[in-house]
Amino acid sequence: MVTKMNDDLHGMILRYCGNRTMEELITMYIERILRYLSFIKQELDSGILAKECQEHIAIAQSMLARDRNAAVSQMRRHLTESHQRTKQLIQA
Repeated sequence: MVTKMNDDLHGMILRYCGNRTMEELITMYIERILRYLSFIKQELDSGILAKECQEHIAIAQSMLARDRNAAVSQMRRHLTESHQRTKQLIQA
């Protein structure tokens, strides 16, 4: 589920930007996190998935509204919070 959600939003944004190097880098980063979580048998609970989904919806809504500042702000917030969640899962 999280893989599809990430590919749907992040993949769409990265493909739209046309920066193949960035697309490959972000895809690799997401895949590594998922492999590592699978390796340590750490599951993403429904609360984490819901939070990720809410953040993705906020980004998409800002983009649909063509509000660049809000989209950038929402994406930065998502990346920061996602980084913190990943760090907590790895340290658990």
